Amino acid sequence: MSMPLFSDRPTNDKGFIQESEKTIKMKNTNALVATREFDRPEIQSHIARVQQQIVTFRKLLSDEAALMKVRNATDLPELVKKKNAAIAELARNDKFLIHLFSEFVSEPVVAELREQLNACRELNRINKAVAMSELNATRKSLDLLRSLQRMDDLPLYGAAGKISVVREKRRLGEA
Repeated sequence: MSMPLFSDRPTNDKGFIQESEKTIKMKNTNALVATREFDRPEIQSHIARVQQQIVTFRKLLSDEAALMKVRNATDLPELVKKKNAAIAELARNDKFLIHLFSEFVSEPVVAELREQLNACRELNRINKAVAMSELNATRKSLDLLRSLQRMDDLPLYGAAGKISVVREKRRLGEA
């Protein structure tokens, strides 16, 4: 009669064993081996998936920064869609990440995940600041152009000292 690889101990709402260690029985021996929850293959596999998602997200953030640097707005909407999809994919792992960050703080892989996520947050913050700066510059330029259009209707004093209205229309371009 074979014994299941993992014991049938209760799990929490995240699917993790409630205690930090779990006992497994090796098939060929009667020796019991204690395995930490963190070392379970499904946990390690999930960590690897999250690491790949972070790498993908960081590349998208770098691509976004490069596009803004060369002021290429045509490719930006598609990149933003990909970036939002990557964020949604990472967000689906929030309970798993919270569990890792609270229960396995001393693990080097967990510390590395935290550092990678912090680097992504910082790069995203920088990209947002650049985008907002460009948006403000564009708004100021539009305000200046609009004020120039309104100046066409301002009364001006002529050489004889009389007020005259110059009503020349300026075309700034057509869509």
